[in-house]
Amino acid sequence: ALSELGFTPTQIKELIVGTLTPFFENPSILNEVDVGLLAIEGTNVGKITTDPEGEQFLQLILGVYRAAYRADADATFDVIASWDETIQISVREFWNQCLFEINKEDLDLEHFRFEAFRNIGGVAEACIQPYLREGLALTRIAAGGSPDLGSMAFGQVVRDYSRALGDTSFLAPQPWGLFLSDWRNIAQHHSSRVDGESIVATYGRPDSPQTITLTRSELLDVLRRVFFRLSIVKSARNIFTFDHFEEAKRTISDLEPGEPSILFQLSSALATQGFQVVDSGVTDNDVTIILRDMQPGCNHGRMAHCTQFPITVWLHYRKPLVRIRYLDSDGILHLTIETDGADMERITANGEIDWEGLADCLRLTPEISEDRIG
Repeated sequence: ALSELGFTPTQIKELIVGTLTPFFENPSILNEVDVGLLAIEGTNVGKITTDPEGEQFLQLILGVYRAAYRADADATFDVIASWDETIQISVREFWNQCLFEINKEDLDLEHFRFEAFRNIGGVAEACIQPYLREGLALTRIAAGGSPDLGSMAFGQVVRDYSRALGDTSFLAPQPWGLFLSDWRNIAQHHSSRVDGESIVATYGRPDSPQTITLTRSELLDVLRRVFFRLSIVKSARNIFTFDHFEEAKRTISDLEPGEPSILFQLSSALATQGFQVVDSGVTDNDVTIILRDMQPGCNHGRMAHCTQFPITVWLHYRKPLVRIRYLDSDGILHLTIETDGADMERITANGEIDWEGLADCLRLTPEISEDRIG
């Protein structure tokens, strides 16, 4: 969107860095890492801070990581490393939610109730819960205790973490005041129903159940508040690890992300350079990325700019063959770039990029197609 508004890659990076700087204790790192790595968090933080509670909540959760780090840096990164695989799996679960998302506007109230609680339950249980368990363990490190949570139930984790935060509104969104674990239970126990134009949900202990009545718009707002909290815990963790990049790199495993997550990361990185991924294809032997230039016209300089992208694509996918197709802003194909994975591995050896050797690895095929793509 920024590219289509005329922002240059330099301006986009400046905007991303400016958005993230207030949340970093070591902001110099923002000018050292690839802007493509920051694009997702820059966008996420930008959205978080448009909410009246967003900045306060993000600083609140960042404070958990920083307090633990000040108390015991080694133990803090041990906890982060121990939860990393589970959290990466939670990211995959988030993408599964996205892939099966449907437009809720046209659903009748009964189907809307079912779909909204399906999202709430899935996000709270599979996506948010690992971040909260990690966060509670870190509060114990900050207090000088053991980070071991044992087999603590989700409801107890939420309540203990809420007490440690000193702010119940984060884990019990207002004005309803129900904890995330209560919303999760309503969803998983299917304890909600439609009553006329309202949705009635039952929660709490079986011997003393309580009910809450919601309108359609109120339940939609609950769903948004749950996703909002996922954005905050995710960004807080990522900001902290970026802020301590070298320490984090030594301890956090490099678990392979799922295909939707890889494509999203790649698309975000290329978008900062003014190129939109309009299609992709991945097999065991090759990866094809089709890029549309978001700057108007057919610019040979922009085509030349694309010749560096096989490295980016290969680092994301590591396939034997990498193929990039360049479309102008009207969707007309002008250039196909191909390279072999073995060559990409060679010129990126030891973490260094052999830019002079890159030119010898590329096969450029000028193409003109009258068919518009994307």
